[in-house]
Amino acid sequence: MDFLAGVIAEGAGPEGRPRIIETPKADYAYRFRVDKNVLARAVSSLVARIDYDNFKNTQGDYHRHGVYFNVWSDLRDLRDADRG
Repeated sequence: MDFLAGVIAEGAGPEGRPRIIETPKADYAYRFRVDKNVLARAVSSLVARIDYDNFKNTQGDYHRHGVYFNVWSDLRDLRDADRG
């Protein structure tokens, strides 16, 4: 989350800086609050920085690669289930 907050801060003035709110008793430990337009610019900036063809293959950590593969596989399964 710190990385995303940094990218957002790059393109936002002080009024657009994200707020990270700790919510330890909620379903997520933290909430991230930011203006929608500021977030859209940050996501666009992140997409423009992509310089690889296969994200999973950029992960040198075997465990992390496995986690990403499982997410990809689960999403593919959901897609296939929706197709009937």
